[in-house]
Amino acid sequence: MKKALLIFLALLIFSGLVVALLDVFDIWSITDLVSDYVRTHPLVQPYLLTAEEREEMERKINQLQVEVLNLKDENEELIRVNQNLEDIVESRDEQISHLEVELNQEEEVRADRAQRLEQLARGYEEMSPDDAALVLQGLEDDLVINLFLRWEDRFAARVLAEMDNERSARLTEILSQ
Repeated sequence: MKKALLIFLALLIFSGLVVALLDVFDIWSITDLVSDYVRTHPLVQPYLLTAEEREEMERKINQLQVEVLNLKDENEELIRVNQNLEDIVESRDEQISHLEVELNQEEEVRADRAQRLEQLARGYEEMSPDDAALVLQGLEDDLVINLFLRWEDRFAARVLAEMDNERSARLTEILSQ
């Protein structure tokens, strides 16, 4: 059995060497044989391309490669633009957050001021109208107007009556607007 196997291997090696030598010296080319067989086979023939079809196919392939490169460039540009827009949005979000903090602080200040004005108005309402008018004479018009708006109408009218005529007229004019 070993002899038969050795003989078979020797024949196989010998036939391979003969085919290789024939191919090297271009006496009998295996690639030509295979190529001829494939070209003439009825299942393969419908798929073979003519020279013009091959050139057209190569031209289309080149066009597609150019389009792919252009699309890659456009994609990279879109990625850069998108990143810039994300940076802008992030910056705007930070600005909005900052403004919201400032707005909340301003609202707290206004609420505190409104509370203090309310307390101040209640304190003046406990005074007599002529005492309140005397103290208000030295205050700015805006503050006095804010106090008047928090008082009951009867008390505000009595305080106005106790003020000097010029200031009383000016405050009445502002209140009527």
